[in-house]
Amino acid sequence: MKWARTYVGLAQLLIGDHASGLEGGFGICHSSYVCGMLAYAHTLAGDHSAARALVNQLQERSRSEFVTPQAMALALLGLGERDTALDCLEHMVEGGYNTLGLGISPLIDQVRGELCAYVACWTAVLEAL
Repeated sequence: MKWARTYVGLAQLLIGDHASGLEGGFGICHSSYVCGMLAYAHTLAGDHSAARALVNQLQERSRSEFVTPQAMALALLGLGERDTALDCLEHMVEGGYNTLGLGISPLIDQVRGELCAYVACWTAVLEAL
């Protein structure tokens, strides 16, 4: 049920209903991915300090548990830290993490071109081996 609320909240955010998305959609950070989306959401709603606090929480979590690079990338994209976010996404590709959603996620639209170029280059290198 918590994942259903997460994606309903995300849908509300993407259509511009930031208040409803944040109030009823996310609840708590039950995973690093949700924390990353929540940070992105807070940025959309104009609350950069809450987003920054979630980035700090993700960094702290990464010291004791796995934090998906996509979570950190989403949080950083929301805050406008494109280069660092792109580094996280590139780490996903290099590390063999699940990248299926990256091709369609509207949350990474701002770096999609750069990421696709990187993936194409990485694929060419692997094929050459």
